Amino acid sequence: MTKVSRRTFISLAQDVGALPHVLKQVTHAPATDVFTAYTTLRWETFCREVAKLRVELATGLLPEPGADAQPVAVPTELLVGRLGLEARTGGLG
Repeated sequence: MTKVSRRTFISLAQDVGALPHVLKQVTHAPATDVFTAYTTLRWETFCREVAKLRVELATGLLPEPGADAQPVAVPTELLVGRLGLEARTGGLG
């Protein structure tokens, strides 16, 4: 996961109510503090928090199934508009 995609995922997930301490365990290396090292969350907890972020593919951006797969470039402006994000330095783009 790149820094940009991690930042976007964390921001969008928290915006829909995902718990930050659970997201941190999903997106980052294990913590070195004792309390976190002794905490083991159930798989269902991770799934519940990640599932709060509903992602849908916009129609017309990807090739139809069976078509020759070619990379698809999605303009930052389209992502910013569809995801409701602001384009900032260090953010999307």
